[in-house]
Amino acid sequence: LSSLQLLHLDDNKLHGTFLLSLLANFTKIYGLSLSGNNLLTVKVNDFWIPKFQLQHLGLRSCNME
Repeated sequence: LSSLQLLHLDDNKLHGTFLLSLLANFTKIYGLSLSGNNLLTVKVNDFWIPKFQLQHLGLRSCNME
């Protein structure tokens, strides 16, 4: 998993909380899509600086905190 580059979890009926900081060790990731999971809350820590740079971020229908 350390070489993960693209993570698509669209429309999987995910629910609960997804902390973006959980991706901290995935330094090669460039794409993340959680779109269509309207019961999912995505949280971003104000002070967290990721070690990767996303080129694609899909959060359609997700809740943000």
